[in-house]
Amino acid sequence: MNNINNPDEIIIKDFFSHTTNHNLCKKHLGWRTTDIQDAMTDNPKKIFRYYIEQVGFNMVFYYTRNKNIYVIFNEQTPIEVKRKYKNPNWNGKYFVDSFKDPWRTHCPGELIASFDDATEIYDSLQIDGCPIAEVISESLIMALD
Repeated sequence: MNNINNPDEIIIKDFFSHTTNHNLCKKHLGWRTTDIQDAMTDNPKKIFRYYIEQVGFNMVFYYTRNKNIYVIFNEQTPIEVKRKYKNPNWNGKYFVDSFKDPWRTHCPGELIASFDDATEIYDSLQIDGCPIAEVISESLIMALD
């Protein structure tokens, strides 16, 4: 769910390259209103389980605490969780472009975890010692497909 304490607070200036307002703000973090509507719940665990376990989507998210982009690639077994590689050709202008293929779920990256079943992810996945529920609340969900 979106962060409601000062939702317009800027987290990173010049983050987005494809929008009029290039800034990443607190209101962009966590589950979006459309995600909540599609999952028909505002419970973060149920939303995650809906998209990852039931529908079988891949997920790309930018974690603000460590400034990395991650992918949960759900189209194979084992399911892979990867940290995206940095873009060596980044021009320094928009932060999101500092990663290779930032919006794509089908791309190489550093493997940080794997799971034989999607039902294991929510209770087991941690990034920098934080459970995935906390990570998502502090992340920009970039793609669900």
